[in-house]
Amino acid sequence: MEGETRNDQYPIGAKVILAVLPPLLFLGFGVVLIAIGVSSYRKTAITQTWPSTEGTVSATNIRRYNDEGTIRFAPEVDYEYQVAGDTHKSSVIRPEVFISFLDEEEAKRFLQKYAVGNKVQVFYDPATPTKAVIEPRAAPVLHFVTMMGVISCTFALVVYYVSYRRFRRRLRAEH
Repeated sequence: MEGETRNDQYPIGAKVILAVLPPLLFLGFGVVLIAIGVSSYRKTAITQTWPSTEGTVSATNIRRYNDEGTIRFAPEVDYEYQVAGDTHKSSVIRPEVFISFLDEEEAKRFLQKYAVGNKVQVFYDPATPTKAVIEPRAAPVLHFVTMMGVISCTFALVVYYVSYRRFRRRLRAEH
């Protein structure tokens, strides 16, 4: 039977699957982190190109909340601004990022520049002027998320490469 192919030529057993599965999971995890980081970074980068107008801080607050057993403090800034004669209100500080601190004093220090009545530069979406931010830069956490994705993918590829080389050596030794 010369024309038949042998299915046992490259046996895929449980050991091979268990050797390949963890790197694939790390690779998948890394790709998801990279996608989240890059997507969020792009959205925040767009806000830096938005036009700006002067706004006024109308209220500030520090919201205390429980994050899975950890008490955190989230500064809140309400501000008003005008675009084309229409007055808008917003409370978004940074795009795509929720700001919070473990220490209430840090949250208070953050809010010092946003005292009620202070003038702030408001960046608004020209297509939807009700969407606005007062800090249009990307948060460092987005860089961290992307880097963790890159590290996870690199780890997966190194483990996969090492496993693949061992598998190939074993196949050569058997033949």
